[in-house]
Amino acid sequence: LFNRVTVPEWIDYKTGEATTFLRSDLFAIALNLGTESNLRKMLAGEALLFKGQEHLAPTEEGVMQALYRELNETEWKFVERAWRQVDSMFPELAAVERELTGLTPEKVEPRKVITPYGEIEGGYWPVAYDTDAVRAADAGVNLEEIKSSDMDAALGLGRRGVATNKGHTISRTDFVAPVLLNFEGVLFGHVNQVAKRIAYQAWATQALKLIRDPRVKAMWSRKLGPEYHAQLEPWLRD
Repeated sequence: LFNRVTVPEWIDYKTGEATTFLRSDLFAIALNLGTESNLRKMLAGEALLFKGQEHLAPTEEGVMQALYRELNETEWKFVERAWRQVDSMFPELAAVERELTGLTPEKVEPRKVITPYGEIEGGYWPVAYDTDAVRAADAGVNLEEIKSSDMDAALGLGRRGVATNKGHTISRTDFVAPVLLNFEGVLFGHVNQVAKRIAYQAWATQALKLIRDPRVKAMWSRKLGPEYHAQLEPWLRD
């Protein structure tokens, strides 16, 4: 996982030379092939880093060429198992959604991925953004909003009520920015967020309603001060 691999098909926007990845980063690239949405976001996000030189940005053909060359059959099977494992969390997420909203979310449609060892079915992989690259791309994004919206999605907390976690569902955002290619970081972060959503969403929803109740706000502000009431919602999100 920690061996370094130089990939000439993926130019480093900082140096203009071939990017050297950890082997685990190649898994992250492969996992983002699992849906049309992920593939588009990954490639379009990288293209933002090459303003005026978009021809240097990675292409689907170049990505596949690199993965064909670098990943062996065991590693492609690992990628497929990772998709299945992440997908296995969807039924519990859907149950939480039905309980709270009465709606059953639709899953994102997977795409077929052709490997040197045969065709495999892709799957959902959580999209996370590379904050350093977002700054470099000048994508016009508030980094704090990215962080808070990620946590809101995990707990189902929306600015105007209870939001639906759109990650697994078909209603994915069209927002594009450089994607974080960190297999372990993205996977563990996603599992942590989904576990929190399943375990705490019902309680967080009730607590949020209580915090936003005008009577509670007035009482809290009168007894302790409005600055203390203003801390409750950020505390709940944390």
